[in-house]
Amino acid sequence: MKNQYVQSQIVLHLLKEDFELLQINEHFTEYLLVKRSRNVHKVLFVSTNQYNWANELHKRIKFLEEKYIKSQMNKWSKKNLTFHHIFITDYPPVDEWERYEGTTYSRYVHLVTENMELDEWIKMLNLLEVKHIAQVNLSHEMMEIDQKLQESKQEIISIHHNKQEEIRALYQQGKPIWTYVFIAINCVMFILLEISGGSTSIETLLTFGAKYNHAIVTGEWWRIFTSMFLHIGFIHIILNMLALYYVGTLVERIFGNSRFLIIYLLSGFIGGLASFAFNDSIAAGASGAIFGLFGALLCFGTQYPKVFFRTLGWNVILVIAMNVVLGFSVAQIDNSAHLGGLIGGFISAYIVMFRQKKNMKWQIVASISYIILAIGLIGFGTVNEKNHYNGAVVLHAILQLIEQEKYEETIHYTSELLPYMEEYENDVLFYRAYATIQIGEYDKAIIDLEQIVANDPKFEEAMFNLSLLYLETNQLEKSTPLIKQLNDIDPENEKYQQLEQYLQ
Repeated sequence: MKNQYVQSQIVLHLLKEDFELLQINEHFTEYLLVKRSRNVHKVLFVSTNQYNWANELHKRIKFLEEKYIKSQMNKWSKKNLTFHHIFITDYPPVDEWERYEGTTYSRYVHLVTENMELDEWIKMLNLLEVKHIAQVNLSHEMMEIDQKLQESKQEIISIHHNKQEEIRALYQQGKPIWTYVFIAINCVMFILLEISGGSTSIETLLTFGAKYNHAIVTGEWWRIFTSMFLHIGFIHIILNMLALYYVGTLVERIFGNSRFLIIYLLSGFIGGLASFAFNDSIAAGASGAIFGLFGALLCFGTQYPKVFFRTLGWNVILVIAMNVVLGFSVAQIDNSAHLGGLIGGFISAYIVMFRQKKNMKWQIVASISYIILAIGLIGFGTVNEKNHYNGAVVLHAILQLIEQEKYEETIHYTSELLPYMEEYENDVLFYRAYATIQIGEYDKAIIDLEQIVANDPKFEEAMFNLSLLYLETNQLEKSTPLIKQLNDIDPENEKYQQLEQYLQ
């Protein structure tokens, strides 16, 4: 009873020194406490179990350490691990036990006895890096010690229970509502895309509001928001909705419904702006907003680091890192939207803050940062003219004009976009040449086709059309070598053979 009383007083003091109680055994003879900091992970076992032999003591120490490492630790933090074993006992093992100190990681074994010298007591406290604890007075009557022991146990249980309730409360700020609403909206929009022409159809995506930079700079800014609810292909929506379900429900429980809604929309908006600023492709998807939810979890980690790393920490960081690496590795992934959403979500979480931890100063700073970031992305995206046009969309639009026999409009459109179509220059020149041929402006068509052949000497359709124009304009000296070159490239092509025979 005396030993348990000493044990309870040590544990109570450690709890007030910011140690966290993780476990109590059934008979209150062994307590597990931990104190996590940036540099040290300190683990304490406080026990009143008696060990007669050093070998028994050593086996117990090894068992406790291995069990803790397996259940609580990860491979990145073992190097900062320090174990302290405090045994409150009537007498030490009969043989040498000191030889087991410091053999695994950083380990300290402390034997607390009734006859413990003061300097040994102070040495133990210094190693624990706690404030001075007066040695427990055991001169009371046994009934009084028993009463104080029961009071101490109840106090320990109360502190532990309150701490657990605080942690539990952090994950119960609200029941998920908006997460399911957004999943439903995304699924409904995907079905509408599929029945209206297909979710991979450029024309359908543009009709429903996918992000297209040229449309945005001409006034359709609403596409930044509408693109958040569209997905391209079945795999895209399945992966995003699974991520939204798991991450969304967690974030909504932590932040509450209204704060979650604000974080989701604000981070999705920043993700869309980042895509507008740095990615010329047609884009759609909830990825920016979902990464914003990861950013909100990182904000949670900065405010509650102990809870974060105990429950979510490394898993969240690892998932983010894997997705960022994947984004840089796969060309089709809009990594700018992901990173933009991540940053936007982190800032947005600071804007709304936690219900139980408001900080007006940080909320103002975060709000200003968000506005500056949004303005910066809008400004950069607007002046970055090369990013306004997507080659696939441009070529699709040109083909539509040609199919509608709007040749003058085709010439005007291709001439306007040509300076921004470096990657698709030959294709745009070819379609412009085709349109100028249709209206009889052969000289202009020849100039475009000659430019294409100079850029790409194996662009057969351009070479063939150019050879025909040379014949039409009586430039046989230019047509003959070009036709011979075509036959060298593809000697089995009947059109090339007939043309060469005609010249002969």
